[in-house]
Amino acid sequence: FTSPFTCCSKTKVYVLFKIVVEDKQHMSQFPLLPIFFALLLTNAEVGNNLSPTSLNYRRMLQGQVIRCEKKRFKNLLFFDLVIGRCVKDDSPHLLVSKELSREVRASGLEEVHEWQQKSVSCVVKEGSRFSIDDVLHLKRVLHCGDEVQVQGITEEGENNEFLCFAVDIIAHWSDHHQPGELFLWPNLGYTTEKQIVPVAPKLINEEEWIKTVCKSWINTGTCTKQSCSNLHFTIEGLTKGQARQKWVESRLQQRKQKNGDNAFPKYKRASIFCEWLERTFEKALLQQGILDVAGGRGDVTFELSVKQQLRSTVIDPRPVKLSKTHCRYYKQQHKAKKKGGAQENLKIPKARDVIPQITCLFDHQFLEDYPGVVESAGVIVGMHPDEATEAI
Repeated sequence: FTSPFTCCSKTKVYVLFKIVVEDKQHMSQFPLLPIFFALLLTNAEVGNNLSPTSLNYRRMLQGQVIRCEKKRFKNLLFFDLVIGRCVKDDSPHLLVSKELSREVRASGLEEVHEWQQKSVSCVVKEGSRFSIDDVLHLKRVLHCGDEVQVQGITEEGENNEFLCFAVDIIAHWSDHHQPGELFLWPNLGYTTEKQIVPVAPKLINEEEWIKTVCKSWINTGTCTKQSCSNLHFTIEGLTKGQARQKWVESRLQQRKQKNGDNAFPKYKRASIFCEWLERTFEKALLQQGILDVAGGRGDVTFELSVKQQLRSTVIDPRPVKLSKTHCRYYKQQHKAKKKGGAQENLKIPKARDVIPQITCLFDHQFLEDYPGVVESAGVIVGMHPDEATEAI
């Protein structure tokens, strides 16, 4: 029965399907044949030929989400699913806590490692089955520890990812556990050579936590490293926002101790750089014109053109954009005018209206396309000493 389908095109399968349906004798003997042919046609998405060994049949999986990657790509969602675990199970990190005996902890470590080896890497893509709004909605509502049911096929390749056609969230972790009880999956890495397991949160004091917490996780909520040795949980009794605030305050204190009283916050670097320009170059040169190479969103040019009334132009392929500091400047100006009796409404202009820009790279081609701009400029500056400013 299967030999005709060893190398059979979609057209031939459809013709055979029509023959079977129209032949009442075959229909009476094999009532499920139309369903079989329909499945062949539906799942033949990987090529023009159909083969029983190469067909990717749609499957349904149900399990618990142990890892979720949301911020790498806007139109993609990646998550790892452990089949068989449900939302009512305890957090896996409790199985490998240092409070347990060595034998119990070794048994728990083996069990967690076995689960991770059997986990399925799932991907949700924007396309015919999911719109971009569907993908963004899933990113908002799906969290680690949730129990989900997915339908899809396994893509052939190095990673053998499970391409989802439908994702249904059966239960959320937060609905079955106490407030503040986190789902923590021990970071075992992807090899058995180096196994890294975080200790229980209550055994870490504040000073040790600040030194060993993952910088990427505390700032973005995710960690893209495959075997990160840092901690991925907050201090007991604190929310993530409160813990991050303590971490930032500690970092600022360390920076102040390292640099002394001369340390400045990062948002003031453009104004400090412009003050240095005034001290270094003659005023006549600055008034002649300034080219701000790789100026990014236009912080330096904003300081020069808006605040100091100097003619400055950003050279960068990325469009300029007003930052919170720029908007705060206009709000302060409006507040000062209002105190003086002015009745004007607050109007924050668009970035392109107050920050002149040429959207291109500063290279040899720029010198050919804009020779007059370079010749008329008095100073060519670049605040960042990197590859984008090497041409200066």
